[in-house]
Amino acid sequence: MPKLFAMAEREGVHEHAGMTRVQLIVAIVREQVKRSEVVRGSGTLEVLPDGYGFLRSAAHNYLASPEDIYVSPSQIRRLGLRTGLVVEGPIRLPIEGQDNFALMQVESVNGHSPEEKLRPTTFDDLTALHPNKRMLLETTGDETTTRVVDLFTPIGKGQRGLI
Repeated sequence: MPKLFAMAEREGVHEHAGMTRVQLIVAIVREQVKRSEVVRGSGTLEVLPDGYGFLRSAAHNYLASPEDIYVSPSQIRRLGLRTGLVVEGPIRLPIEGQDNFALMQVESVNGHSPEEKLRPTTFDDLTALHPNKRMLLETTGDETTTRVVDLFTPIGKGQRGLI
């Protein structure tokens, strides 16, 4: 919070005593918007069942927080956005009755322009690389524990291993 207080002072928000973190961030962004600065936001998209989504932050372990940025269903449908994509663009302040910042326009998706239409393969459609080289745990003949593990649960080198 000390860094946020210092930033608030630089941006012209002088009466920040007693403000919560979210209130302070909104006040800072409001001051930047008053000066006609473009405020940008980014995060990892989570699309909810209702069709709209939020940009979640790694700082909050991708969990819902008041600092999340709202993404409209029309942007999600038009660009074919999916959960897990990193989205970036200019944001606007929450309007009356809204709690979150909103993404005005998608400027990049996973570091590329949204027009490039990069379609990453879904996880379910990826091809698994099964183990193709066995790893032996048994080093000497008198170690029965590792011998039993090798017999009942063999481990191999590959993309996936079951222990």
